[in-house]
Amino acid sequence: MIEVRLRFGPGRRSKFRVATEARKTALQSMARGLLRAKVDPDLAEKLVRDASQADDAEFSKLQRVAAVAAEPTSNAHAAKPKTKPGAPSETVAAYADRWFDDRERRGLSSVDHDRGRLTLHVMPILGALPIVSVSSDNLRTLVEDLDGKVLAKAIGWSTASKIWGLVTKMFSDACKSKAASLRVRRDNPATDVRGPDTGEDKAKQWLYPNEAEALLACEDVPLRWRRLYALAVYLYLRPGELAALEWRDVNFEQGYVSIHQALDIRADKIKATKTGITRKVPIHASLKPHLEALHKEANGKGRVVQNDHDNKEATHGMPPLEDLAATLRRHLKRAKVERADLHDQRPGTKVMTFYDLRATGITWEALAGTEPLAIMQRAGHKNLSTTQIYIREAETLGISAGKPFPLVPSSLLDASPTGPGSGPSSGPGGDEPAENLLDLQRPQGDSNPCYSLERAVSWAGLDDGDV
Repeated sequence: MIEVRLRFGPGRRSKFRVATEARKTALQSMARGLLRAKVDPDLAEKLVRDASQADDAEFSKLQRVAAVAAEPTSNAHAAKPKTKPGAPSETVAAYADRWFDDRERRGLSSVDHDRGRLTLHVMPILGALPIVSVSSDNLRTLVEDLDGKVLAKAIGWSTASKIWGLVTKMFSDACKSKAASLRVRRDNPATDVRGPDTGEDKAKQWLYPNEAEALLACEDVPLRWRRLYALAVYLYLRPGELAALEWRDVNFEQGYVSIHQALDIRADKIKATKTGITRKVPIHASLKPHLEALHKEANGKGRVVQNDHDNKEATHGMPPLEDLAATLRRHLKRAKVERADLHDQRPGTKVMTFYDLRATGITWEALAGTEPLAIMQRAGHKNLSTTQIYIREAETLGISAGKPFPLVPSSLLDASPTGPGSGPSSGPGGDEPAENLLDLQRPQGDSNPCYSLERAVSWAGLDDGDV
């Protein structure tokens, strides 16, 4: 292995290990470009570290992400212009900075991804224009560029739609925002502009009951991961909601879990649920012994899924977000759950992710014959149309794949040092040191090719099928 040290800012150097001189040279070029463009040092280092561990095919995609991010005209992290906010000469890039700052102040959790989307795909076209002078024709040029990127498979149509949604919202606020400082226009140039073309929605993935049984019973999957999977499926919570769940929210006597908050895991900040809905999720009888065992181990205090640094070795701890999707698919294969829909990226489908464990539990409710309005309330959906997606999926399959909400395996209740998957060596995938579980970097020994690309896709504000 060849060692290389790269600089990402004043006094900011990091060490990397690569297999070839060619990869070393390429990494040096990536780091220099990101440094020149003044990309945020943390983001730049994460991208380069992922690239240092990617295979050749993924490395070329990561180079493309880095190249776009390093374009000076598209860099949202460069020094802000000195133009007075709201002045006629204020550029779109400068206005977008103020707009995102306001959204961040209001607690919107998607600000980081949204900044990335506009940085990479909007600012090269609109960034240097005065915000008050942007015309409908300028926006049509942007739409044409987004459509071209979709056709070239540089991004997916859903990402293009999200980018356009951000742009239209920003220009709407530029003339109608409740904040006076953000009202800089008399009109909205996006009003009569048609957005990017849309494609087919990708099918949601979910585990059949017999597949989930195999995963939870597989002793080749570390205990801490199987426990996490059981909670994610049977309570069908979003990852942030699961991370924020406290024992005081678990009502064993009445048989429900109260969901009223979520955790921004990276920022370690409590926020409202995604839809702002407080709800109660029933504790299924098959999950209750598992919850009671965890409650006893934790003495009924703190969070159900520990995710702070002091509890990183807990057998019920929360791994880093970056580990979840790739590790789940690896664990499914260990459990001999190899259905192509879950693992193969194809037109109209996407691979299984950790978030799809929530879709699994919701679909199981439909399989169990739960009333649609009850499913809607338990899942925290704002619209019944969202719930009906899961109902239609359940109706298509029927009940041939096993009984929903099967009994959680008794092996999940054993947290002794000799229990399956336990002990200090049970990190992500069961092969890595537990002390690295909460590091943002890839754990040593994890060679899964999906890992690095997923993080880069997330950082660049793309979707699963974009690269």
